[in-house]
Amino acid sequence: MFKRLCLIILASVALPLAAQLVTAPPQDRLKLAIQMLKNGMYEDARREFEAIRNANGVPRDEVLYRLGDVYRVLKRPEAAMNCYAEMISAKPDSRY
Repeated sequence: MFKRLCLIILASVALPLAAQLVTAPPQDRLKLAIQMLKNGMYEDARREFEAIRNANGVPRDEVLYRLGDVYRVLKRPEAAMNCYAEMISAKPDSRY
């Protein structure tokens, strides 16, 4: 009974927070993803970068570069190379 009550309480707190994150502006999600990357939360960062990959209002070259870095750390070299190639194709003069 106690375990079930804890799960209900946790869900009632976590779900609204998750809903806020999904509706957050892409710029805020980019900042969050960068922070996750810096803190070693690679899978979480990957999800955030993927979610904003084609969003308006964020520098696409930065998103693709950092997503490539995440895939590299996650030992997914083909996905990393695809991100880097897409970044170069989209913005050849990128600072990244």
